[in-house]
Amino acid sequence: MNADSQSTVLVVEDDADSRYLFCSLLRMKGYAVVVARNGKEGILVASRTHPDLIVMDLAMPQMDGIEAVRHILQVPKLAGTPILAVSAFAIDDVKDEAKAAGCMDVLDKPLNIDNLLAKVESALVAKPEKDFLLPEESNDYSFPREVARVQMSIPVKWGSTEACCHTGTITSLSVNGCLVSTELLETLTEKIVHIELALPHDRSITLKGEVLYYLKNVGFGIRFQELTEENKATLSLLVGQRRHRQAAP
Repeated sequence: MNADSQSTVLVVEDDADSRYLFCSLLRMKGYAVVVARNGKEGILVASRTHPDLIVMDLAMPQMDGIEAVRHILQVPKLAGTPILAVSAFAIDDVKDEAKAAGCMDVLDKPLNIDNLLAKVESALVAKPEKDFLLPEESNDYSFPREVARVQMSIPVKWGSTEACCHTGTITSLSVNGCLVSTELLETLTEKIVHIELALPHDRSITLKGEVLYYLKNVGFGIRFQELTEENKATLSLLVGQRRHRQAAP
């Protein structure tokens, strides 16, 4: 597998030994690997990285694998992602529930390594080359792969008005939109929100955007609207600075 065709696999596994084993095997096969240690973290990592395939443990703290799968597949950009579930305790009812949630298969632990790698390869071969997009998103999604998007952690205030009475953290940012990690109390999909972002030298900007999706108790993704030229320049500077830092040795 060459660098141009390298696929990214997200491993969501709370057990450190199993996580190390999965990651080592997948990297030896030439895949790029990202990791998460529980279901909630898996949702955030999947939203940031848009993996080509996910290996999901079913029994985890904070949020189990089945619930995480349901959340992940609600995100438009992730809706076509193949997911392989693994579990040491998967009875038939659990396997049926996992498949109903969207898993393409459920593998028993301890795993047959050859079978796992064969399933991964088969799923990636069958996956369309282009990322899944809903028709209405084809030209204007917040985080298409060609748009510069960087991971970061910036505390923000947000709300349905410019008052911005809630708190959260921007975990991923582009000049088109962002992901905000926050505890949610209401459905936000298709609503307009305002985000107050603190800047150096006691400055701040307030950005307005449409919520593209939200995940209860996790966060939401928005597409910015009505950006001023000054705000566009500020966002470009923030993204550019972070990309430079991440690229530095």
